Amino acid sequence: MRRKDREFKEQIRLHQLEMKNKEKQAREDERRAREEEKRKKEEAEKEKKEKAKAAFVSFFVKGGGEGKTEEIGELPDAGADPSYFKALKSFNIHLCVRKMT
Repeated sequence: MRRKDREFKEQIRLHQLEMKNKEKQAREDERRAREEEKRKKEEAEKEKKEKAKAAFVSFFVKGGGEGKTEEIGELPDAGADPSYFKALKSFNIHLCVRKMT
């Protein structure tokens, strides 16, 4: 009888240990998934900022007589501020009107 009790208790202990390990693995998988999602989001934001800077440069270049271009000063960090893009658009329109006159 005692032997069966010990075997039964050992099975319970092993089952509990197995469940604990599964829970630990699930938490680790969730953490990795969150980190991967965060990394992808940061990469997307970085790429978005780089595209905004490239657009900024293309709008704010000086044109020379023979297709020569040079950048004007440092570029501000675009971030996620929509007013930045509104200002960029209005300034671009201003430049286009100025070139036509």
